[in-house]
Amino acid sequence: MLEKPTVTTSMNSLRMVLVSFVAWFASSLLGWLNLLASVAHAINPSSPPPLFSNLGSLHHQITTTSELAQQYFDQGLRLVYAFNHEEAILSFQEAARQDPQAAMAYWGIAVASGPNINAPMSKEDGRRAVDAIQKARAHAKSVSAAERAYIDALSKRYLSARKATRASLDRAYAEAMRTVWKQYPEDPDAGILFAEALMDLRPWISGRQMGNRSQGRSNSYL
Repeated sequence: MLEKPTVTTSMNSLRMVLVSFVAWFASSLLGWLNLLASVAHAINPSSPPPLFSNLGSLHHQITTTSELAQQYFDQGLRLVYAFNHEEAILSFQEAARQDPQAAMAYWGIAVASGPNINAPMSKEDGRRAVDAIQKARAHAKSVSAAERAYIDALSKRYLSARKATRASLDRAYAEAMRTVWKQYPEDPDAGILFAEALMDLRPWISGRQMGNRSQGRSNSYL
């Protein structure tokens, strides 16, 4: 025989429904607010890009006096890992606007402007990357040793002799990031960026193909 629901059971069920509704409504509202902020930024580029609340919690500490600059830097790095490079650049640019002395904000612009496994680097992206990494180097005097290592490594991707090929520059960057990763093995971003640098050496080649002897083994770089 089925028991009739008690008042307490009914109230608990109602409370759960209300909590679920409030959570859904809050999430939807934040999504719409972020969308409106993105539209506003597209219409008026001088307005700051939105700080999204649904991109995870990845945090990479940089030298900055601005909490907003740190937040925009973290968002930019999350977007780089999500392969949304144009949005990442907007976040890094806003980080630099919030703190013009933040060297890693310019490093971020240079990273996001570079080649990746989905697309080569255009001439416009190349000019932007060179300008950004030069600014990063100019503001690198007061940063941590780890930040300086990141900046020095990325410099090898963009700043060298004019006759250097893109392939040779990318190899130099990968080698430099291997050194950074070995210097800071507890820094997950160093490992991620090193791995990405290796992948960029052979774009559009699947993991299975990279493991074939005829293609060359990726772990020979490790």
